[in-house]
Amino acid sequence: MPTVQRGDPAGPPTAADGRDDRLSRARGELRWADAARVLDEFPDVDLRARAQSLTVTDRGAIRSSCPPELHRVRGALLAEEWNLAVAAKDWMTAAVTVNGFDDRGIRERVAALDSTVLTDFADAAVRAMSGVSRSRVLDGIRARYETVSTDPLGTRTLTVVGLMREAGMPDAAALAYTRLCLNVRTVEGAGTEAGSEQLDRTLATAMGAAFVPKGPQPPALAAGNLAHQMIGGIYESLNPLSFYDLPAAAYIARVATKFRVRGGAADLFTNVDMRPDIVDLPRLEVFEIKPLGSQGLAVGEALDYVSLLNGLLVDAAAGFRPGSPGNPGTTGVLPFADQGRPGVLVWGCPVPGAILYAFVNQMIESPEHVREQINQPAGAGAGVESMVALGMAGVAALAVAPQALGAAAVGYEGLIAALARAAQVAGQPIPRLVGAAAAATAGGGAAGK
Repeated sequence: MPTVQRGDPAGPPTAADGRDDRLSRARGELRWADAARVLDEFPDVDLRARAQSLTVTDRGAIRSSCPPELHRVRGALLAEEWNLAVAAKDWMTAAVTVNGFDDRGIRERVAALDSTVLTDFADAAVRAMSGVSRSRVLDGIRARYETVSTDPLGTRTLTVVGLMREAGMPDAAALAYTRLCLNVRTVEGAGTEAGSEQLDRTLATAMGAAFVPKGPQPPALAAGNLAHQMIGGIYESLNPLSFYDLPAAAYIARVATKFRVRGGAADLFTNVDMRPDIVDLPRLEVFEIKPLGSQGLAVGEALDYVSLLNGLLVDAAAGFRPGSPGNPGTTGVLPFADQGRPGVLVWGCPVPGAILYAFVNQMIESPEHVREQINQPAGAGAGVESMVALGMAGVAALAVAPQALGAAAVGYEGLIAALARAAQVAGQPIPRLVGAAAAATAGGGAAGK
């Protein structure tokens, strides 16, 4: 038998080489592993053709019996099953099938899906799978929305704000995005001339933060990140179609069948990579998870995410809102090792949108008592029910005031000018998208100081 080059696009084999006959005999005698070995002798193009010609039953039987070292054969069979499921819009089968690929294969196939079917595909994955299998597919959806920009943080922020302006999004959404992206909320003396200068310096420092070399993660921070993941995972498990730590734009793709998404914002979606901690899609609710004592910051960020998510939608009869304290999974107690010390992770939701947590040494204090304390809303007086009844205005009263990018930057022109000045201070280029006028405004502002 002649040597076969696996990648040789030589076309269909001749009858003389006998491979098709041997494949046919192996199938007829139900020798599925032998059939897989014969398929492995074909070059890639012929292997794909044979995979397409198999019946559904035979393809499944060969894949189930395929020796583990025959990666090409298994991949070709999986690819054909995936293509058929996508063509038939059988999203349950597609979700289960794509899980058979490695992580790169999942990402490539999810990236190739049309955005109009992504919601159905994601919903099917949630229904069809659980645990690691579901997470792998959802991670593929997440990767679709990961930013691939290598621009400095200031340049990228200006780019997204410019895209928001071009897409007709409300300026409140752009302000919210900028606060979340740069992690800036308050500036001393905001609204004054001195405060404006301080704002430029603060923004420039924030823009350069991404270039500061990162040392080892402090143990306290590592423990906090793990607490976030545990709380988010528990909420996900108790509330179907709720998700932890996905980019904001991924949620907009998922609710596209409910709301009319802004048509001109397709390129914007791939750039808005901010990550709300928890989004409950059936309820259209948002939660931020913070350590105990950070209630105001949690509420403020939750409100910013609400503004950002709602800004990406139009004609929404009922938009996103801060999450309800009464939802399953918003409070709990779990064993947890904090920096090597055994203890208990306790969390609760004292006000809408804010899940707060603490690490408790149960030898010193009662976890249940701490949970009761966490669930008492500071300043709410009559309890959670009263706080919920207050609505958005009541929640906003507890948030850290966004002075830096609220009073000091009103509307797109003020925001873009402030960001452009800060980008110049940070030595980062101003994208052409925001226009020459913004650069001129920034330059004039800098020259006049």
